[in-house]
Amino acid sequence: MSYHVSIIRTSNPIGAAEVAAAVSLMPAWKFDETRLEATCSIDIDAKQTLTVWLQDGELWTKNPSELAIIEMLKLAQQLNARVRGDEFETYRTATETYNHPDDDELKKAAELEIQSIVRGTKKRQWLLNAIILGFFIALALVAKNCSGA
Repeated sequence: MSYHVSIIRTSNPIGAAEVAAAVSLMPAWKFDETRLEATCSIDIDAKQTLTVWLQDGELWTKNPSELAIIEMLKLAQQLNARVRGDEFETYRTATETYNHPDDDELKKAAELEIQSIVRGTKKRQWLLNAIILGFFIALALVAKNCSGA
């Protein structure tokens, strides 16, 4: 399982043209737009390159290092956006997060969905246990009747 971090704006989606404009002000970043997707990347160090993909009005990446989050925060500032993690935490710095008020409803909806999934899983497990128990009771009754006891 991977951890996704996004650069988002609550008010309006991020577009490719504005990403290109922001990246042009940041010489270390490179912008690439193909027919299917737009990406931008930066070499963090000799061993690490950060690539973010533009999808559905958000820039995202997976499993970023602290150095990568620092670079994402710089890009987010250029875009008048913010950096948000998988659990709806907004990054103030690479190591400090807070709960942004715009994410309260999304967080509640995610919690309700998790509770629903857990309830459904528990119901299926109880049903499976009941079927298995019923099978063994039926098997015991058949064995008892076949043995003549």
